[in-house]
Formats: sequence, structure tokens, C-alpha cells
Amino acid sequence: MKTVYTSSCTSFGHPEFKIQVEADTLEIDTTWITVALEKLVEDGLRVSTGELIELGPSTFRVSLDGEHFALTEPDFELMPITWSQGATRSLRLLRVQKDFAESYGFEPKFCNLRQSCIVGVDLHSATAFTLHRTASSDGSDTGWFIGNFDSALDYNDPNNLCCQSIYEAALLNKQLWPFLALPENCKVASSSDSFLVWRNGSELKPRSGSFAEEYRIRLAAGTRL
Repeated sequence: MKTVYTSSCTSFGHPEFKIQVEADTLEIDTTWITVALEKLVEDGLRVSTGELIELGPSTFRVSLDGEHFALTEPDFELMPITWSQGATRSLRLLRVQKDFAESYGFEPKFCNLRQSCIVGVDLHSATAFTLHRTASSDGSDTGWFIGNFDSALDYNDPNNLCCQSIYEAALLNKQLWPFLALPENCKVASSSDSFLVWRNGSELKPRSGSFAEEYRIRLAAGTRL
């Protein structure tokens, strides 16, 4: 493990943050989170123990550790959320989603873990998925619809749909995580060994040598992230 710290928060009358991560966490990602926290404080954020902070694709809970605020993150295993010390899992998710979106030339549009999505009621039994992102109606939803690719249900019938947090949906179907920072009007078909991405009805190809291209090769070979 290693610990990184913010350095400018005390200039605004706020304790500094300490963030624990695994030793192999990329420096570009630890820099991202410290800079993001410093910018929030500069813009007026003031937090207390137990409060939540939304950063990138994850949610963090603040705890007091001596003279610093420490971050805890979801363990990405249990629902309701179980909190774990540090930010390693969240920064890995950030890297995966950012690299996947950029593979297609997009700036990532991250989801807040507590934001909602619409899912098919048979999603729990899916082995292949269909995803479609539309404009968010307000700040509480992601715009994502996630369904069972092989569903026999009519998803135009509201009785065959339900609303849940994006965290809960992806927690039970972990192959969804890389796709969730794609922007509006993107559609994805995903199975255990492949995926396709469209936008505005046109199929998209990932850039040569990109993360998404490598991910597709790994899926076809039967390996995971």
C-alpha cells in the first residue's frame, strides 16, 4: 500500500485528505484524485465525518484519521454498500471506463454510483446484455437502459422494467462496468466473449491499439480484466 495526500486544502481552512491505494496504482490516477479533491475544496466544499463525495465513477465516504480526512470506497462486492479503506478499486474503475470511452474518441461521461438506471426485470438471469444510453432526465438518473439480450419479455411494457442504482445493476453483472462512461446515444451489445458499440445507429470501431481493442481480444481468448 501507499498513501497520497492533498496539499492545498489547508489554504482554504479545510483539513487535507489522505488516500490509501495499492502500490501499483498509476500515478496519473492518484494525481487525478488529489487534484479533484483540491478543486472541490477550492470551490467551497466542506465535509464532515460520514459524508459522501462523488468523484468520477465512484462514491467515497469521509472519515477522520488524525488531522486528515481519509477516504473509504465501496468494496464493489456487496449490496448495500460495504465500505473499504482507500481508493484502489475506484481508481481502477476510473481507468477502465476512461480508457474504454477514449478508445472510441469520446470523453468519458461517468455515472454516479447512486444514480439510477432502468433495467429489465429478467436482468438477473442474463448472460448477454443490451445497453442504451439516452439523455438524463435529471441529476438522479444515468440515462442507461440495461436489458437481457436474449429476453423474451417486451421491454416496451413498463411492467417488465424496474429502476435500480447503477451500482446494483453492475454489481450483479460485472461485465457491464467498462461501458458505463460511454456518452448519450451509445448502444452496446455484450456477451461473455465479445461486444459491439454503436452510436446514432452506426457501428463504431475502437482505435487501433486501444484499450477496447485489447479488451475485445482478451474476452475472445476467455480472459477478463
